[in-house]
Amino acid sequence: NASSSIVGVLGSVYTLCLDKNFMLFCLAIGLMHSNRWTWNSVMTQVLSSVYVTDNDAGQMGFVCTVVGCVASVAAGLLCDKYRSYKWPLVGLATFSTMCLGVVQLMLYIDPNLSADELNPEASSPTVSKTSLIVLYIFVILSGIPQCGITPIAFEFAMELTYGYPSSISGSILMTIASILSMGQTFGASALLGVESVPSRRNATDTMWLLIVFVATSAVLMIFPKNNKLRSEAHATQEGESTKEGEVMGGDAAKGGQIAASSMLPIMSTVQIGPFPAADFDDGQKGSIYDGDYDKGHANEVGPHDQVEFHGDLAMTPVPNDLHPAAVLCPLDLP
Repeated sequence: NASSSIVGVLGSVYTLCLDKNFMLFCLAIGLMHSNRWTWNSVMTQVLSSVYVTDNDAGQMGFVCTVVGCVASVAAGLLCDKYRSYKWPLVGLATFSTMCLGVVQLMLYIDPNLSADELNPEASSPTVSKTSLIVLYIFVILSGIPQCGITPIAFEFAMELTYGYPSSISGSILMTIASILSMGQTFGASALLGVESVPSRRNATDTMWLLIVFVATSAVLMIFPKNNKLRSEAHATQEGESTKEGEVMGGDAAKGGQIAASSMLPIMSTVQIGPFPAADFDDGQKGSIYDGDYDKGHANEVGPHDQVEFHGDLAMTPVPNDLHPAAVLCPLDLP
């Protein structure tokens, strides 16, 4: 019922919140996500401090989002293929730190700014072309790590919390990210001030906040243990299935007997084998037998079931009523 479900969910949340490894991971990813949301919120205002127009800032943000979405799909595909989570997240956070660091550098060194600030009454101060090109490049590139972390982070969360519903681990992760984002966004807004075009000092202070947050997330991401509980469980299950199949296959092939299918239509011509060619002479005749060999019983199905061996293969008509334990034997075997 509903009450027992709620109790179960709360119990799972409580247990996961006591998992230090998972909570450290959530904190690192939460800082990455909050940094992305805060940067998207303040980017236009920050860039306006160096006279980047709203049109240019909007184009940067649009292309950044598109590139980030493509990167997110690529990251998901690579994640499925290689099952690597921790170090790609560290690398993406480091790359994000570098991109924001270059944007911060351009806020400091734009050659047009010193003259404009010395002459506040300049009619139309503009950002230099060089700075604008560099800002375009690194603002757009910043979308790669900011969006690329999402599929990897959720996959890693399911690895770390295997055995619990993925909705619970995902909810905890996004709750922490939302709380951190609220604090970071309000902090960035306070640093920028109430002016529509903030001073360069306020803009650089805001960028330092973003850089510190994302750099901290890169460092924190180093510490969670790279536990792949889900992958290990699946590998164990596959190994057990393979082992069971090998055992069953070994039993069926015992004494040179080759298992034949019973689900084929009557008199369908099928290939049986391959099996060791040394067991049969080329051109030797054989028959399909039906029965439980563990109990020593065997009955020949019929003369139409004759087969002829060639190398390590055989062609034969197989009836649809063949017992699953049917085996293929040379006629001259006892």
